Amino acid sequence: MKIRNPKAPPEEDLLYSNALLNAQLETSPDGILVANRNNRMLAWNRRFLTMWGIPEEVMETGDDGAALRLALERVAEPEAFGREIARLYDAPEEVETGVEVALKDGRILERHSRGVQDERGIYWGRTWFYRDITEKKRAEADLRISEQRFRTVFERAALGIAVVDARGKAWRVNPALENMLGRSGKELTGVDFLDFTHPEDQEADREGFRELVAGRRDGYSLEQRFLTRGGRVVWGRMSASALPAWPEDEGGPWVLRLVEDVTEPHEMVEELRLLAEVFRIGNAVMITDPRGTILRVNQGFTEVTGYHADEVVGRRPGILRSGHHGEQFYRDLWRELETRGHWEGELWNRRKDGSVYPQWEAITAVHDECGQVAHYVATFYDLTERKLLESERQRRTSALGEMGRILAHQLNQPLTAIGSYVEGSLLRLHGTEPKAADLEDALRKIEGQARRAGEIVQDVRHYLRGAEARFRPTAINTLLHSVLPARTAVDADPPCRVDLDLAEDLPEVPCDPIPLQECLLNLVNNAVQAANERGPGEGRVEVVTRARDGDVEVVVRDNGPGIPVGMEEEIFRPLFTSKEEGTGLGLAICRSVVEGHGGRLWVEDNRPGAAFHITLPAAA
Repeated sequence: MKIRNPKAPPEEDLLYSNALLNAQLETSPDGILVANRNNRMLAWNRRFLTMWGIPEEVMETGDDGAALRLALERVAEPEAFGREIARLYDAPEEVETGVEVALKDGRILERHSRGVQDERGIYWGRTWFYRDITEKKRAEADLRISEQRFRTVFERAALGIAVVDARGKAWRVNPALENMLGRSGKELTGVDFLDFTHPEDQEADREGFRELVAGRRDGYSLEQRFLTRGGRVVWGRMSASALPAWPEDEGGPWVLRLVEDVTEPHEMVEELRLLAEVFRIGNAVMITDPRGTILRVNQGFTEVTGYHADEVVGRRPGILRSGHHGEQFYRDLWRELETRGHWEGELWNRRKDGSVYPQWEAITAVHDECGQVAHYVATFYDLTERKLLESERQRRTSALGEMGRILAHQLNQPLTAIGSYVEGSLLRLHGTEPKAADLEDALRKIEGQARRAGEIVQDVRHYLRGAEARFRPTAINTLLHSVLPARTAVDADPPCRVDLDLAEDLPEVPCDPIPLQECLLNLVNNAVQAANERGPGEGRVEVVTRARDGDVEVVVRDNGPGIPVGMEEEIFRPLFTSKEEGTGLGLAICRSVVEGHGGRLWVEDNRPGAAFHITLPAAA
């Protein structure tokens, strides 16, 4: 400490005081400067000179202006610094504490100052204290960043996290754990972790926690069950470890619990057992690669077709073709499959023994993670028995036959859907990352379809009463292709010709496919019968589809005798018939079906023949 005061009294007590002051200031960690009211530097310590980078020789010369200039050169904002210093000299009573001063070299100094007052109460100068807090500020910044990182990890972690005290009470939980347990942070805070652990798993957890708190083990892991607020059981893989960096709580250390939700794998094991059983006993299933090569079939496939798996794997489904359908049918099938990812309809195939049979088939495209088709899954079942039953009912009465066919066809939908959902779920389970949400969705759909099968009788009653049906978007051309090969009324030799003029890219129509299919079949059969009255080889039937004013229109024309003038509405009346063996219900039911779909059915004179028109609202 240097004191510039040549007029100091020589008294011994003053010398002692100066020596004591010098020793105190030189041992201070702060840089200290004492200046009078005229900004004259009276005293300083070496720490002050080092901190400000002022050579001791400058101070020894007494050139306070040079020292001040050196100090101002190092301050990041010299003008503001100078103004504040001047102001404080003019306010000797003001005590300054903790003011941060930024230097150009990146350091930060903390300044304290106060006026110097003698025993008379007169202020004759000011004392300045500077402390380098650069490292402190850096440490604080690092701590803030570290805390922010911890909060980010804690809040955004996929794992459930809880910090519990030595008594097992949770004092901090993250959103992932809240979501897993279905409880809010407020509900979990201050609660023993065992309170939401399944009673059968509490003892193992309690023992592990006791050993951890006692210091006899570093950590432990358990796979255990937890209870949500609603009582649902969720599975978690829990690991617990002490937090050594935290101050110990009463009775032991704080403990970090990490919980991974493993409910999905546990549920998938049970779902896999169920789905495997459904695949084993369900409808016929055939799985192909994107090129159509057969990869796998189930026992149901063998029971329907007669082919064993080793006879068809590696081959294409074309081995089942019966020749019943033309190439246009298959082109429409693949067009719908490629655009919608799903096709469903009636097919006539050939068994291994050469017999031809009808089946109801649903084909679904299964996509991989990149959105590309990975497999096609076809589920189907034999319609032979149902067709025989329908024929028998038709022989008894036409009215009962119509109702029986509606019932038979409506049963096809839930059974086919169940098989499709099961196979799709199995494929997902064999994929790289099966998702429980997808499987749960499929199981719920299976449950819904099974329930619908039990409601079919009620559905038929609703249908006959004209009640609202269950609609789904359907391609009208696909329905027509399934109808035309199955028409049963072509009995002339040779039969009449049926021409198709089906518009491409038609919008789908929301409909209940089975009654609408029956309606189309009835109209085509009637047209064929009427055309055949012209004689062998002379009959012509034309089926046209087109878009019209937001609707989809179907026209069935024939060149038969036509409809008598004035009878255009009478033919739709129940029990009206011009056939010896007719029931008079066919056209009445057709109109009921079409109107139940929000459409219209009417007949126009075709000269010669008749043209039946159907319009149905297109899907939005």
